[in-house]
Amino acid sequence: RVSLFVCYDLRFADDWWAVAPQTDLYLCVANWPEPRRAHWSALLRARAIENQAYVVGCNRVGTGGSGSGDTLEYAGDSAIVDPMGEALATGARTEALLVADVSAERVAEVRKALPFLADRG
Repeated sequence: RVSLFVCYDLRFADDWWAVAPQTDLYLCVANWPEPRRAHWSALLRARAIENQAYVVGCNRVGTGGSGSGDTLEYAGDSAIVDPMGEALATGARTEALLVADVSAERVAEVRKALPFLADRG
């Protein structure tokens, strides 16, 4: 069960919370510039931990856009984070193919061991 989000959505935890019961893996495709690398990485982990689900964050690498006048640098920092907040695969400053084993069973196991999602009310 996958839920899709983009870029700026990462800052709005309540949107992620709303679909947590039906989500085993969140996919967030983004365009976060290098000056906010710390925010990107911290929020990916936070969304995984608080929702007890995998988070796959795919972020851009390089400089600027295609004719957009954008001159920002993008470090990538794509990652696959497990339901306990551990990075299973990461990539920075270069294009990369990230691979990790994920399973709905692991999500169910974590949620059973720490059943706080039901307390959100």
